[in-house]
Amino acid sequence: MNPQHEGEGDAVGGETRRAFPISRGELRPKTDRLHIEMRRLIPKRARSDSKWLRGRKFRIALWLLAIFPPVLLFTTCGRWGLPSRENDDLLFGGDPAWSAERWNAGRLESARRQRQSGADTDVDPIVDRRNIVDLTATEADRAAILVRYRLYTHQPDEMITLMALARMNPREGDFDPRLYQYGGLWIYLSGAALAAMKPLLGLQFSLGANLDEPEKFAWFYVVLRGITMLFAIGLIAACQRLLLQTGSRGGALLVGPLLLFTPVFISGALEAKPHLPSACMTMFACVAAIAVLRKPTAGRAVRLSLYGGASLGLVLTGAASGALWPALLAANKRWPISRLLAHLASAGVGALLIYVVANPYLIYNSLFRPDVLASNVGNSTSMYRVGQLGAGAARVAELMVEACGWPFLIFGVLGLICMALHRPREAFVWSSPMTAMLLLTIGIGAGKPAEFGRFLLLPACAVAIGTAFLCGRRNWRISGIGIFLLLLLLPGGFRPYLRVFRDDGNRKLDSRRAAAEVINSDHSRVTRVEYHCVETSASEIPALREFVEARYSCIAVIQEPAPYSIPPIDFTHWSVLLLPRERPAQVNVKRLPQYLVFTGDDEKTHPDAWWREFYEFSSEYPRHSSTRARITWANKPVFLYALKADNVEIRRLGENDADDRSRDSAAP
Repeated sequence: MNPQHEGEGDAVGGETRRAFPISRGELRPKTDRLHIEMRRLIPKRARSDSKWLRGRKFRIALWLLAIFPPVLLFTTCGRWGLPSRENDDLLFGGDPAWSAERWNAGRLESARRQRQSGADTDVDPIVDRRNIVDLTATEADRAAILVRYRLYTHQPDEMITLMALARMNPREGDFDPRLYQYGGLWIYLSGAALAAMKPLLGLQFSLGANLDEPEKFAWFYVVLRGITMLFAIGLIAACQRLLLQTGSRGGALLVGPLLLFTPVFISGALEAKPHLPSACMTMFACVAAIAVLRKPTAGRAVRLSLYGGASLGLVLTGAASGALWPALLAANKRWPISRLLAHLASAGVGALLIYVVANPYLIYNSLFRPDVLASNVGNSTSMYRVGQLGAGAARVAELMVEACGWPFLIFGVLGLICMALHRPREAFVWSSPMTAMLLLTIGIGAGKPAEFGRFLLLPACAVAIGTAFLCGRRNWRISGIGIFLLLLLLPGGFRPYLRVFRDDGNRKLDSRRAAAEVINSDHSRVTRVEYHCVETSASEIPALREFVEARYSCIAVIQEPAPYSIPPIDFTHWSVLLLPRERPAQVNVKRLPQYLVFTGDDEKTHPDAWWREFYEFSSEYPRHSSTRARITWANKPVFLYALKADNVEIRRLGENDADDRSRDSAAP
């Protein structure tokens, strides 16, 4: 080629087309050179930022920010609500604690292993719920109550996993957990972790030994909560990866600390339950789905099937990850539909195979023992039924504010809108499981208590991702202002949750123990009661005293006694009467206990209960609690109701008894 023609193209239509574009310097040599020299200052800074954001220090910072929040939560609050002997003085009324023989532990252990019903159902359920039931009629009934205070925690669902493991009999090849809403991945992973930690922590799988030493049994729950903590680290890592995929490297640095400000994340990370692990796998499935959207390959389809199947294999609500498949089909505009369908079909089959392998007894019982399956499934479907979509949407909106905090929610929605405008197809794909979970909770959320908010963990993760995207923009001035405003507004939402977990692990601040101490002190003063009634003669005083002592030696409840529902009162001596849900045909006021106690979100938890005709609000524990952590069971408020005044006025002698008697003697 002639050198003078180098860089020239072919002649087309009488014009010469250059092989290389003309530089601006050839047209405007003076002005453009100055422009280029000035722009060189910006790329240098951008290159330095980019180098840091893509270097080793950035990756180390990401790992530290993923590990630090869950570990901080676990080390400071991970031992809340565990079983111990600290409440024995209340449970046994000052008497020595029962021995293992008196618990009849052998009968309980064999009954649990031989049961054919679901692991989350009672061994001896209460059949009659139309009348008042005496829960302490026999010593066996008292033992059944006290066992719960020896083995259960303040979270009502944590013991379900251990009950499923206790029901198995590996020596006989029986690995059926009789629990199917919690997937086999969670059950068998928990069993493997406990078996691995047994020699290190000295764990004992004997019921009698655990009843004697509940502090050692508490390590069972600590190990399971440790599993949840590891998945919490994975959840933050998945959110970081998702933000890196969308080009927000600054947001990837922020999402870990932001999740620590989310009440539902705090609650989920400190509970031995599979909901957070399932959310972790769903987020990794979202990361894999975006990779498939960009370029569908067999390896990426395998990762999608692994994460999608694992999310469903941990808990049934992981089915929300199935929304990724239709979302990928709807968002695809680049690849041939046959190629994408082939990869998605293989990924779907793989996910179902993972679920079947993790839950083999679900298929077996559905074919050969449908009664066993119906026991567990029926217990779950009775709690969650689709209906009243309007009321469900209103309730879910309330719980979203509770789960995230309104400042966090506002920032997150704005950030999600920005992400949708920035990369609409990818935002549509990864947000599809969150949308599916929202629709599911709306369908079954009408009238649900505040702890139902734990199902909103995936939408809360989306809010955290949106907030991190908004505050992690490359315009550091704008992102700095956003971070400052967020930190200014956030503390009101998450601080109550950190406080209740801390207080629940403190004997002096535990709401349930505080209520039990007051109830115990009132019952202990029954022997020092004065009666003032105009129509009562001296001969009737002994009968009246017997009547009052009987009234004060029992207590009314509307929930079955357990550490999470009823304070640790003296179950070895008092009678516990369970009130029916509906008003009985006849109510004998003289046989109603003086006090009624229950645990709930607030004083108006049961606004239309029939017993409110006879009882009035007395006190709440902890006292003067202006803000509550409603999603969690940690330090749940306890409400004490007293029987309304009748024709007998009972005055308990208190600290000023001497002054009262002196005034009475001086009166004419």
